[in-house]
Amino acid sequence: LDEAGTAVSPAISTDFDGDARSAPHDIGADAFVPAPSSTTPMAGTYTIGSGGNYATFTAAVNDLLLKGVSAAVTFEVISDTYIERFSIAPVPGASSTNTVTFTSQSGTASDVIVYYAAAGAGDNYVVQFNGADYVRIQNMTLASNSVPNSTYATVILFTGGVEGARIEGNNFIGTSTGGAAASQTLVYGPNALYTSRIVNGNTFTDGSWAVALTGYSSALLSSGTQVNNNTFDNQGYGFIFLENQSAARVNGNTGNGPAADRGAELQYCDAGLQVQKNNFSVSTGYGIYLYFCDGGTGLPTPRGNISNNMINVGGGGAAYGITLYYCTYQDVYFNSVNITSSNLASGLGLYVVGTTTSVNVVNNVFANPGGGYAVYLDAAGTAGINTSDYNAMYTTGNFIGYWGSASYAMLSDLQSASLKDAASISVYPSFTSSTDLHSVSPWLDEAGTAVSPAIATDFDGNARSAPHDIGADAFVPAP
Repeated sequence: LDEAGTAVSPAISTDFDGDARSAPHDIGADAFVPAPSSTTPMAGTYTIGSGGNYATFTAAVNDLLLKGVSAAVTFEVISDTYIERFSIAPVPGASSTNTVTFTSQSGTASDVIVYYAAAGAGDNYVVQFNGADYVRIQNMTLASNSVPNSTYATVILFTGGVEGARIEGNNFIGTSTGGAAASQTLVYGPNALYTSRIVNGNTFTDGSWAVALTGYSSALLSSGTQVNNNTFDNQGYGFIFLENQSAARVNGNTGNGPAADRGAELQYCDAGLQVQKNNFSVSTGYGIYLYFCDGGTGLPTPRGNISNNMINVGGGGAAYGITLYYCTYQDVYFNSVNITSSNLASGLGLYVVGTTTSVNVVNNVFANPGGGYAVYLDAAGTAGINTSDYNAMYTTGNFIGYWGSASYAMLSDLQSASLKDAASISVYPSFTSSTDLHSVSPWLDEAGTAVSPAIATDFDGNARSAPHDIGADAFVPAP
């Protein structure tokens, strides 16, 4: 604020205290002379912890906000346990070049533990991005209230339109819960407009949701959201919730939820949405759930792409492997779905419902050893299926599929009714296990077809042969 203002007319010659104003003027009611130590912006590397430049995160942040930055700044955190929470307001001078990074000095997440147990809604975070742009949290363990079913247990809280946040390589630990409360979500960002947030390569344990990020509205979408290469374990309700996003990325994640109801739930996630190479196993509910997601038409905006995923939904309740609810311009390619729920009426490998436009369903495995449907499409859903073919369907139950308004016992009956899936097959997929959906079935080998845009690799990153194998796994069967 020092000497950052300008002259006004009529002139204001004194400040709140009656002191003469300098020229150029200070901004605000107080005319002051800053301490020399506060006038040099921060740049380079500093340490936090015993014997470091700052004893605590709070002390480091206070100095950061006072001085600002003139170049990239890294705070290396000395190995220890820190019982505190801290809030980062906008940092003067921060930019896509002048980033601010907090990281363990060793590079090992378990060496630095930051823990805080919130008492209520007002202090419900370990780290708050309070409008702070271009801040990175890396390679640390961040833990909230570990008492089971704690009401307040958020770890990272985004407040406002935070830009350029990167959350990478951390361990997150929350409260063990069976609920879906926002106050128990590990990384939580409600209703904000932004263009870049990345959550990559972290491990999440417990909490209601692991990651929940919401754009401003369905009419004003956020963009640049990436939730990639994370590991989720024991969430009470779900792994990933994204809403009001454009061209979001949900790729390469692994989730195991013995009590979870959602793998990835994506609401109003439009344009070139990607949901690729995820491995989700949940106890009931939805593996991948798209709700009012509208992809692009291909040019110039890419279609939505749901490909190379391995999805298991178990238990005894309703179980939906891949769901498209009122969705348009989506490509569902090369997925492997295994429904082990014993629910016969609502155990569905593929579920397409509501007004649908230009959806392609090709080269997927929809298996239902629990006895429900391999595929289920209501009348509005069937109307929007552009292509459905080269899929492998399997059930131990009475009906392999539902199309429009009727159930069909045999694939041939489904083909006749739908005029789709002429090259699809009904075979046992020979998955490695109920949750490891790699296959050794020779019936899936080279039984698929080329798709556009091309999918060059499989779930594991292996090159796909030509003709393609059906499902998420490209393999060579034993002779």
